[in-house]
Amino acid sequence: MNTKIKHFAIVGGGTAGWSAAAMLARRFAGQSIAITLVESPEHATIGVGEATVPAITQVHKQLGIDEQAMLVATDATFKLGIEFRDWRVPGEKFFHPFSDFGVPIEGKAFYHAWLCMQQEAKLESHTGNPLEHYSLCASLAQAGKFSLPNNHASTPLAWYGYAYHFDGAKYANFLRDYAQQLGVAYTKGTVSAFVKNPTSGNIDCLVLSDGAQLKADFFIDCTGFKSRLLAQEYGEPFCDWSHWLPCNKAVVVQTAANPTPPPYTISTALDSGWAWSIPLKSRTGNGYVFSDNHITEDQAASQLLRHVTGKPINDPRVITFRAGMRENFWVKNCAAVGLASGFIEPLESTSISMIHTAIGKIIEHLPNGCLDPKATEHANHLNRLEYERIRDFILLHYWLSDRTGSNFWKQFNELSLPDTLQYKIDQWLTNAQLVILEQESFQAQSWLAMYSGFKRYPLSYAIDAPMSTTVRDVSAKMRAAIVKGVSHAPYHHEFLSTLYETDAATQ
Repeated sequence: MNTKIKHFAIVGGGTAGWSAAAMLARRFAGQSIAITLVESPEHATIGVGEATVPAITQVHKQLGIDEQAMLVATDATFKLGIEFRDWRVPGEKFFHPFSDFGVPIEGKAFYHAWLCMQQEAKLESHTGNPLEHYSLCASLAQAGKFSLPNNHASTPLAWYGYAYHFDGAKYANFLRDYAQQLGVAYTKGTVSAFVKNPTSGNIDCLVLSDGAQLKADFFIDCTGFKSRLLAQEYGEPFCDWSHWLPCNKAVVVQTAANPTPPPYTISTALDSGWAWSIPLKSRTGNGYVFSDNHITEDQAASQLLRHVTGKPINDPRVITFRAGMRENFWVKNCAAVGLASGFIEPLESTSISMIHTAIGKIIEHLPNGCLDPKATEHANHLNRLEYERIRDFILLHYWLSDRTGSNFWKQFNELSLPDTLQYKIDQWLTNAQLVILEQESFQAQSWLAMYSGFKRYPLSYAIDAPMSTTVRDVSAKMRAAIVKGVSHAPYHHEFLSTLYETDAATQ
């Protein structure tokens, strides 16, 4: 009979470690379960995970976190999506919102009607209506405005999600304070060795550099790219995806705060990769994700400094990574969370979300609080699917691009895609079908945003859609409602000022 887990040991801090501590402490509150986090003072965290996706708001609700307190503590701003600049070709841009587009017309998905409108506009030599016009979320973002959504409104046009931009280090500290209030023990120390059970292969305890030992029933590896437990102790193989996603470095720099920060992340395609701009209340985070097969670190830093707006407030630094994942994120009584498990790249801000889902899988796959090899195997299966689905969505951005100005972008023209991604693309181009598979992080509206933004439309427009007169009439009403909604919303910086001032007044 498996031993019931009474003590979790988390190795490593940062967002991964303290997210694990917070979520475990909340889940097992009131039970006789100890949670200890060990963090080495010798190792700094990466500290650039500043953009998120809407799933984080649900995690915070489950934790009972006060949103305003978190926002103020982390210098946060709001995020309604990502603006992609120069990705299809230089000079063009499109928006990936945290919402669907339009509402069904006569029981048919809106995008079917929109595709027919696009075809009619093409035949009539008109430019047509951008899909983004039918998203309140996208329209708010492009107007520089923000308002909390009413996802209980009678019309789906008013439904949308939002996420945050925040200081990653301050966010980890916020979670640390939260977790410690729930009883998580915090130990500073460097792990020098692990003691394994010779029969089961499970880790029995970890040994710190000062000789102290910490015994536990379950260990969570949050040691970043080092993957101190999963890779070094258990030798878990790494699935390398660099042949699909060749970017392997990022140069990062911070610039002065924008007094009117946009409520979205900006991603701009460059010659050898892409650059991000993430607006916080106190500063702007910038980075250039690139392949060192096409550009040197010094060249990338120079390009980034020429690209950014605002005065740099620190020196550029380089982060090295490799796209891929550990074959299993959970072995014996050890599971890896965050970078210790794998990394794709920050193009769609999925890193923190994947931390949260990994912890969720750990909690969900401990039946009756005990280890079960079959449950562990299922958790690993779900984790692989999640990573592969995100990999496919990220790769889609590169493959859809029509940029040909450098060898970096040309390499995607003849790339052999994963079968799952090829199938999705084929179904869209031939049948106008948005295929969503198990464990997808990005749903149909996100794939639609990509196909639309990159102007990849189905080869056949023989789509069962409502009559064109009905489509035009209903679409015009949708657009008018969205324009009216945007007109009543405050500007993002005004919303933030009210939020921060209200917090200051209550101190």
